[in-house]
Amino acid sequence: MVHQDFLKIAKELGEANSEAEWRTALGRIYYFAYHECQWLNAVLGDHDGMRLAQGSHQKLSFKFKNYPEDDPPEPLDSGVISDIRMIGYKMIALHASRVRADYKMGVKVNKSDVTQALIEVERLVKRLDSIRHSLEERNPELVSGSEH
Repeated sequence: MVHQDFLKIAKELGEANSEAEWRTALGRIYYFAYHECQWLNAVLGDHDGMRLAQGSHQKLSFKFKNYPEDDPPEPLDSGVISDIRMIGYKMIALHASRVRADYKMGVKVNKSDVTQALIEVERLVKRLDSIRHSLEERNPELVSGSEH
């Protein structure tokens, strides 16, 4: 299995007609995004001293939205930094949707919530692709060792 399978399943569940399937889709969308961001996390490293233990999803979002905390390992232009920060905010929003879907049974989840989350995750992927392209142009070795 690869993490892209989460997005495929989420799209299928998003076309279903039950709230349980829509809630499950929101979770899968979040986990796809989380895994999709792992290469960027590896490239950025632990320059701020914050070790990301398994399950530290909030730390990952915080790391991105506040990037750079100190001196980044690789000087980046302001557009790339802005994209990294935006990814942090998108991850926070997707995580909030997953928490609502998994734990807030009294809050209604609709098909439109899944549609919106899919739009947001596509935007996140485009930003990740843009960052990858910018980093590869500057330093191909920096990105080549990371998984995508």
